[in-house]
Amino acid sequence: DATSEEIENLLKELSVMKMVGKHTNIISLLGCCTKG
Repeated sequence: DATSEEIENLLKELSVMKMVGKHTNIISLLGCCTKG
């Protein structure tokens, strides 16, 4: 299981990926699942 720090880091990275949007040098974020 992920630690609270790992979950926080994932959420921060997802937030950055949402802000970046479409960029030629970055793979686009299609979706994510944070519950399971």
